[in-house]
Amino acid sequence: IFRKLFHIAEVEALAPRDREAYDESLKRYWDFQNVVDSAARQARKDVAKEKNRIIQQKEEERKQAVKEKEEAVKEKNKVAKEREEAVKEKEKVIKEKEKAVKEKNEAIKAKEAEKEAIVKNLLQKGSLPDFISEVTGLSLQRIRQIKRDLKN
Repeated sequence: IFRKLFHIAEVEALAPRDREAYDESLKRYWDFQNVVDSAARQARKDVAKEKNRIIQQKEEERKQAVKEKEEAVKEKNKVAKEREEAVKEKEKVIKEKEKAVKEKNEAIKAKEAEKEAIVKNLLQKGSLPDFISEVTGLSLQRIRQIKRDLKN
């Protein structure tokens, strides 16, 4: 407070010419200070705008990254689903082949049973094992075995 009072007293004690120079100097100082303050305000506004722009850009980049990850997950799920379907299709084909093999084996067994029935009939009618082997395609050993089974 005393400093201010001394300063005011000094200014009041100035000669009119010095007082005008002091007032002019003070006016230039205030103008300069206003320019500096205005520039600082504008700089803060510019910094805030740039900060908001960067934040917005980062948010857009984050959203894009999330979107890309989601798309990658969808693609991965799609591939996994396609693989599952391929596996199911292969399993279906394998089951069909197994069924065909089973049917073929049953047909072979049925033919073998039919041949054995023929062998039994021919043996009961007195046909020779060599002839029976030639007609049925069964081995002599198998024919002899059937013959033994008939006796038992």
